[in-house]
Amino acid sequence: MRINSHATEATQAVLAAVDPTDTPVLGIIELDSSYPKAEGNMANPSTFDFPVRYATARIKPGWWLDVGGPDDNTLQAFLAAGRELQDQGVAAITTTCGLFAIFQEEATAELDVPVFTSPLMLIPMVAAMIGPRRRVGVVTAAGERIFEHGFLARSGVSDTTRIAVAAVDACPEFLDVIRTQQKPALDSRAFEDQLLGEVNSMLREHPDIGALVLECSDIPPYARRLAKETGLPVFDFTAMAAMVHRACLPPAFRPHLPEEQHDH
Repeated sequence: MRINSHATEATQAVLAAVDPTDTPVLGIIELDSSYPKAEGNMANPSTFDFPVRYATARIKPGWWLDVGGPDDNTLQAFLAAGRELQDQGVAAITTTCGLFAIFQEEATAELDVPVFTSPLMLIPMVAAMIGPRRRVGVVTAAGERIFEHGFLARSGVSDTTRIAVAAVDACPEFLDVIRTQQKPALDSRAFEDQLLGEVNSMLREHPDIGALVLECSDIPPYARRLAKETGLPVFDFTAMAAMVHRACLPPAFRPHLPEEQHDH
């Protein structure tokens, strides 16, 4: 699995060659963290087949653990990163932490480009797809805290939506490397096994789960295995980013049939 930093000469060269009026650039607000990010992580530009630009919010992983919820300093740091990206001409803005959903309303009020803070915003769509007899399985760094501080409400999720939760921060690798940063790098294979264990535990408790939504941007590198071993569709940050970028630059289809072209 490729590990990459976005602060590379190659990445800067790609951005320098991009005309944003012709090729939209996706802006990404990232957490202030130093551990290596695997391909598939929102903080690794090799995840994408389109240009991305980063701005670091001076917010450390684990910010969501504050008992009273995030304070105004956290919000202002987030908005400052968003303004930086907007000033650089990005077409839309996303993040590397799905719990930034709590700032969705403030971000869209402050910024003039589309903002999608979190895959949690996909939950209403996924719930409609699988119907009322099935639950949405949410794999999240917040664990049961996902029901606090408006993380779901700010994402457009209603109180009647049926949800089950798998806690990523129950995985020792996530806790030691990402949340507390006591270890310098993730043991990817160990984390993948731990993650699958948490998801399987959720599925045993809630066999009516019909799809998975991955809140955390550290999980998409393992989405393929989750889909393969659970048999469920998996929705994550990278799929949402690709959808929004495609909306900014739809494919150039050839809408005219051959006979129509011949007539002209």
